[in-house]
This record gives sequence, structure tokens and C-alpha cells, in this order.
Amino acid sequence: MLVYDLKGQLDENRLHDVERAFHELDTRMEGEFSIEHLLGRFLSKREGDNFKRAVDLYARFQGIDDGVFTEEDFVDFIGFLSANYPVYENFSQ
Repeated sequence: MLVYDLKGQLDENRLHDVERAFHELDTRMEGEFSIEHLLGRFLSKREGDNFKRAVDLYARFQGIDDGVFTEEDFVDFIGFLSANYPVYENFSQ
């Protein structure tokens, strides 16, 4: 599928950061967390609408209708976002 061909690939450093972020968000250690929890933690006044839109579009595209991200979902979602940040330093800011 074209969308997956365009998706950014997480290098080892990015993947490690994303996995660490997932485990910080998965406070109950259930292997998943609610999308609302993600939005509550990462929405900022400056980028909030764009981030929420990206999450909503990804969830709809993937058919996620239970309101949770698994680790696989989260890594995949960040992979799509990382296509906008080809330089690691820009991605991690």
C-alpha cells in the first residue's frame, strides 16, 4: 500500500526512544494505553490540534475503534509521524 511505502522507518535510536515512551505511557503495564491518555499527555497549545488530528486519522485508517494503542500501534503511528522528521535530532525535540 502506498501509505506504508511513504512511512518513515524508525532507526535504532528512534525505536528505542519510542519503546521507552510507550512503557512510560503504559502505566498499568497492560501492553496498551488509551488514546485519550496519550492526547492528555502530549497535547500542547501550539501543536495540539495537529497532533490530535494525526492520532484520529491514524486510528481511523487502522480501524482502531477500541480507543487504545498497543505497542505495535504506537510504534507504527510514530513511524508515520517520523516521515516528517528525517533528522533524528529534529524528531526528538
